[in-house]
Amino acid sequence: MTLALYGKTRRRQGILVMLGLFAVFAALIGGVAVQKEAKAVSFTLSTTNGTFPSLSGGTCVVGLGTQEVHWGDTEGTGCPSTANQSGYKWNGIPAADSFNDGETVYLGRFTHFNRPINGGTSISGATMNVNLAFSAPGVVTAPITITLAHEETSNSGSYSNCAYQIAGDSTPCPDRVVPTVPAGTAFTVGAVQYTLQLVAFERDADGACPALPTSETFTPSFVTAEGQENWGCLY
Repeated sequence: MTLALYGKTRRRQGILVMLGLFAVFAALIGGVAVQKEAKAVSFTLSTTNGTFPSLSGGTCVVGLGTQEVHWGDTEGTGCPSTANQSGYKWNGIPAADSFNDGETVYLGRFTHFNRPINGGTSISGATMNVNLAFSAPGVVTAPITITLAHEETSNSGSYSNCAYQIAGDSTPCPDRVVPTVPAGTAFTVGAVQYTLQLVAFERDADGACPALPTSETFTPSFVTAEGQENWGCLY
């Protein structure tokens, strides 16, 4: 995702843009781009911790309100271990990151664990909260709420009949997660108000999110093969 911050006082307006769990920052004065002689605003992003405070439906739920949540019954006689349940996980940035106007910043990684679970035990949606904690130019937290629509599919029948298919996969059937990302959220540092704008949420093939997004786009959905994981990088 791309994150944009807009700062405003009576005399100037600052713009901060972050891409995909990265952020790009650009400063504006009176709606006109600031020239090189203008002093850049420096930001330090300390942490990007996230939690899953709520789910829609689901049985045998484990980890609600934490950074990793699981659900689903595979046995019918009791709840299985989380290793055998479907789930979501959020990993924030590994260390503090400093950047100036016009630069790009990574915000974190979303993981979907798709495990074969019994029908009627899955969720249909979830809420993911990510708190961006800044230590400069001021100490402030900017919250982001992303909603996740979850579509659980049947694990029986022919793969050719699966609603969602993945090249090279043959195990019925992949599940789908559809994220809804907010347009922006406002916060204030001193006398300056900023609006945070996310600009990229991209699928990553191996979970090793790059420092920069490959494009400023939002993946419309994440389709995960049965028994596998899928990753999304936020900028």
